[in-house]
Amino acid sequence: MFGLTYVSRIILSVILMVLLNLTVLSYMLLYKENDQQVPSKTDVYHYVKYYFVRVLISNIVLWIGLVIAFILIFFPGFYFMPVALLIITIMVLENADLGYAFNRAFQLIKGHWWQTAGAILLNMLLIWSICMLFFIPVAMICGVITILAGWPFASVFGFVAAISFFLLQFAGALSPILMVLIYFNLYERHDNHHLLQRIEMLGKTQSSADHLQAEDY
Repeated sequence: MFGLTYVSRIILSVILMVLLNLTVLSYMLLYKENDQQVPSKTDVYHYVKYYFVRVLISNIVLWIGLVIAFILIFFPGFYFMPVALLIITIMVLENADLGYAFNRAFQLIKGHWWQTAGAILLNMLLIWSICMLFFIPVAMICGVITILAGWPFASVFGFVAAISFFLLQFAGALSPILMVLIYFNLYERHDNHHLLQRIEMLGKTQSSADHLQAEDY
């Protein structure tokens, strides 16, 4: 059960997760850098190739630390999980190394941990719901086929599990999208308050917005 095949599956799953996250993050970064122009596949590929080794090693280090934190003391591990997800996002969006992204993540998330953790939890529930909406009816159909056609249950279950796994990977693309939105929200709150000021002034009279400089608009 824990032989070479099992280890190979874990390694390939980690690589697949990193590639999926990097592809989404690279696409969004290029879209922003190109003034909202759709980037080419070649450009996205070069960005993914550039960040891959750095992000893969950082992912392994962060998740090992996360597992150790959960095993030894549960609550520090629970606290560190949103930070770990934000660290990878910072590494790509700011072209940073692990040390800088680690410190930067704690700076941005300070005072906003509950909002960040809540958004991540809702995202996980959304991904789980999408998979269940697909898995339950397909599993029922496969169960009927097993009974009527006499196919081995293990083969049918393996087929359903394989499809569900790939669906989970595609639904997982929602996670890096959410982390980018969280990053820009925290960035505006921590480093740049102009956008928040403009949002607060919506619907107010001109006199109440006179204190803003012209460049803020």
